[in-house]
Amino acid sequence: MLVSPKSLLSKNSLPKTHPRGAIAVIIIVLLLVASIGLAVWYTVWGKPKAEAPSASSSTAQNKAANTSNWKTETLKYEKLSFKYPADWKFVNRSEEPQKSVITEAKLKGPFEWFTLTAPSGLVMEYRTHLSGLGGTCGKKGATTQQDLLCPDVETIAADKIAGASDLYVVTSELRNTATKKPDSRSIVVISNFGVTKVPAVGIETNTFPYFPVFHAGGADKFADGNSYSSSFQVTTFYSVANAEQSKKYRDTFLKSDLSKQDFFAQSDWVTAKQILASITKTQ
Repeated sequence: MLVSPKSLLSKNSLPKTHPRGAIAVIIIVLLLVASIGLAVWYTVWGKPKAEAPSASSSTAQNKAANTSNWKTETLKYEKLSFKYPADWKFVNRSEEPQKSVITEAKLKGPFEWFTLTAPSGLVMEYRTHLSGLGGTCGKKGATTQQDLLCPDVETIAADKIAGASDLYVVTSELRNTATKKPDSRSIVVISNFGVTKVPAVGIETNTFPYFPVFHAGGADKFADGNSYSSSFQVTTFYSVANAEQSKKYRDTFLKSDLSKQDFFAQSDWVTAKQILASITKTQ
């Protein structure tokens, strides 16, 4: 007997359904799918990952952990001592012509000048009996020459030296006040004496940079009674033999594309700061 399509679709031929049960099944399936999706998301994206230390930070930590082979040098004029790594080259330049400065002025001295050079070529310099410090720059509105505008000066850190509590290791960056790009980065020793003051951490815009000098145990004085100052620093604005070489040095070490955090985290700069922080009084 043939069955017509109409009879197949009659009310009695359709299977009976249970709406509430079907909805419950759908909800359970959706919950299972959501749970699985959440588990996958957490595993791939949501789980916290340990941050791997950068190469420069790792190198710096390794150097800091092993100072057993560091050498010790004494600053006779300022009556201080410090340590430095064995692979940094120490060159005493105290007998060079600048010694005539204290001879002509009949000062006691001793006149001291030396450089410490990292394997990379980064140079730290120490000098005594500095004089004639100065320079000029202008405030916005006071000069139309962009190259004569005073920079923005950011003092990133001013850390008191444990072995010489009146001295500070100051980390700073000078930025072009117009372009806001770094012009110079430095780590220097500074103390409060005369017109020199340890700067506060923060940014001063379009301002005259502070003098990177200090005074500790040196006894020589100018005719007006003020003490001679000394300098111990590492900077990207290092003056080499001539302007061309100085520019080449600056271009090599400034690395203006690096943020200040990444810049001062470089191994040699971390080591330079550790050298300055190792200063202790010897008197």
